[in-house]
Amino acid sequence: MFDVEKSVSAIIDRMKKLRESKKMSQLELSLASGVSQTMISQIESRQRTPTLATFLKLCDALDVAPEILLGNALKDDEERRKDKEKALSIIEKWM
Repeated sequence: MFDVEKSVSAIIDRMKKLRESKKMSQLELSLASGVSQTMISQIESRQRTPTLATFLKLCDALDVAPEILLGNALKDDEERRKDKEKALSIIEKWM
């Protein structure tokens, strides 16, 4: 089963690591994105989950495509879809 909290946590980890690799402070990211520094701090410390709009603003400010930060969450979803298709194929053969 898809673990939403685990996936969100992994996405936030990737976002924070990217910010740090670009040597951006939370304040600099705030200024570039229009998202408050407090909100960024709360997101990175798992006190809040970003909305889609906030996530997209942060991606834009970090100059990264959203799908890059989504990473394994998209991969996991694709693998589940393939597994479901395989299961349905097997069930159809039994019928």
